[in-house]
Amino acid sequence: MPWDLAQTRWAAEINPFLRLPILQGNMIKDIKLIAATAQVINHGLQRQPLGWFLTDLNADTAVWRSAWNNLTITLTASANATVNIWVF
Repeated sequence: MPWDLAQTRWAAEINPFLRLPILQGNMIKDIKLIAATAQVINHGLQRQPLGWFLTDLNADTAVWRSAWNNLTITLTASANATVNIWVF
């Protein structure tokens, strides 16, 4: 492949992966959850999230989302815990 075409070719190959929704997210660390209490967290995306997942959890607990919108995500846990999440 001629060098002058390399940049175009690389962009065509790499850009679809860089645009994957899961990569357009935000890590939120050290969220303190109190058992059975909804915790509203600013997710920083400025858009409705597509999903989220735990990246760290320091207790044996279930964590679930009870609401979200363009600015926040609301999490509740079955026991006290500190969590990190990736929201995208």
